Amino acid sequence: MNFSSKVASIYRWIAESQRGIMIVLFIVFLAIFNQYSQNGRYRYVKMPDRDKAYVIDSRTGEVSLGGVSTEKYYAYERQLEAAEAATQAKEKAKAWDRAKAAVHSNYEIGQTFTPDDLRPIAMHVAEYYGVPKDLLLGITAAASEWNPVAKNPTSGALGLEQFTDDKAKNYFTEPLTGDANDPRYHPGKSLDASARYLNDLYAKYGNWPEAVMHYGDNTPAYLEKVKRAAAREADLLSNSKKRK
Repeated sequence: MNFSSKVASIYRWIAESQRGIMIVLFIVFLAIFNQYSQNGRYRYVKMPDRDKAYVIDSRTGEVSLGGVSTEKYYAYERQLEAAEAATQAKEKAKAWDRAKAAVHSNYEIGQTFTPDDLRPIAMHVAEYYGVPKDLLLGITAAASEWNPVAKNPTSGALGLEQFTDDKAKNYFTEPLTGDANDPRYHPGKSLDASARYLNDLYAKYGNWPEAVMHYGDNTPAYLEKVKRAAAREADLLSNSKKRK
């Protein structure tokens, strides 16, 4: 290779190297520019009703959430909500079956029950009507100490839940005879009536403490009595589960 050929070869190498360097520098420049422009391109907005944020593209106006368009995201959420509602409906139907079986179980006049016989009925009924189980258990314990044939000689209140004639007429369909055939002496029907009455009071007053007070004599003392009874019931149930 003569001298001129070597010079030409060196020149081509320098030219190609410069071109390569320029290409690399240009790519780096584009990457930096793109990153810089992206910083101002997207806005992250907190969703007020969810623990998420969605992204707004300032150039296109497109809205997305986690790389998924909000339309698809909300469609997916609606599917989840529908599935959850269906599950809740099935659970409510099962709860009603359990409550119905408990309430309308065979009952003979003079039949005796223990508190352990009645607590499962109370919990099934409470579950169906959406009443806190501890409150229904506490009210029952405070009212009659789980005695289905309890009778208050002063007020005339009868049964497990101590319904007076005035209150009972709105929650029992059978005649209030006052004798052994009175439906208030049926523990399942009495618990069912109690849960419905408590639910009505909650709908009226908007909170459970007031509902419980108006269930009784509308005093804080009655509410505290029910709370203490509910706490005892919770302890009994907890100890029963431990033994099992």
